[in-house]
Amino acid sequence: MGNGPRSTPTVDGDAVFGLGSRGRLVALEAASGKERWSVDLAAAFGAQIPQWGVSNSPLVEGDLVMLDAGGRPGHSLLAFDKKTGKLAWASQTDRPGYSSPLAVTAAGVRQVLFFTGSALVSVEPATGKALWRYPWTTDYDVNAAMPIAVPDDQIFISSGYGHGAVMLKVKKQGAGLGVEEVWKSTVMKNHFNSSVLVAGYLYGFDDGTFKCVDAATGAEQWKQRGFGKGSLAYADGNLYVLSDQGALALVEAKPSSYSEKGRVALFSSRTWTMPTLAQGQVFLRDQKELLALKVGA
Repeated sequence: MGNGPRSTPTVDGDAVFGLGSRGRLVALEAASGKERWSVDLAAAFGAQIPQWGVSNSPLVEGDLVMLDAGGRPGHSLLAFDKKTGKLAWASQTDRPGYSSPLAVTAAGVRQVLFFTGSALVSVEPATGKALWRYPWTTDYDVNAAMPIAVPDDQIFISSGYGHGAVMLKVKKQGAGLGVEEVWKSTVMKNHFNSSVLVAGYLYGFDDGTFKCVDAATGAEQWKQRGFGKGSLAYADGNLYVLSDQGALALVEAKPSSYSEKGRVALFSSRTWTMPTLAQGQVFLRDQKELLALKVGA
């Protein structure tokens, strides 16, 4: 399981919301780190601690902080008042996954998507009422990569362990909403790191193979080995691709061919965390160190 957190803290104005690997949710003052409130999800709601630790990052939507807790019946998905920590709503009875919730507007309706251990679930942000559900069961409940919103009104999800990927279309269905499959394939199997969408193409890791896939059809455009189960981020026409052994490559984001601009070896231990880009720098880490590189012209 290893040490340290799995989720990314969420900054909202003067507050920071963090979620520990054992299920403690905490709200802090951004300027000082002073605790405003906290809740032990396991003690309060029977939250299950997944085999590899609680990994989803808190989502702030309006006045609420939302997360996938996998709690007792009716308490899998939780929302808290971001100022007080009071429970606003609880919903569903799902096993916990490892993916973070995502707020989207699809078919004209604002909704929050939770990729749990057993399904992709859409709920109303204000109430937690389920809008639609798409069953998706993966070995060991490792639904870890983030859902990706794709124009128009489509959602992409992918998991490893041989499961694959699906593109869903959110549609009006009677008085409510539903989804239909656009395509389903094993062309992309994101084990834990998410793909990225650039100009209608998905770039990501099919287990240990880096690929480009047409988002409209699921057709593979190219593939490249040598990164292991890596991770990536996109900015300014380029993909920052980090191998699981610590090599960083700069790759053109184009579907016609794999085109690498440069590569540098940075770490010697496992690197499973995606690159982060901010203020002209790329931030990287392995299991021991944090590194910042200036991005040149």
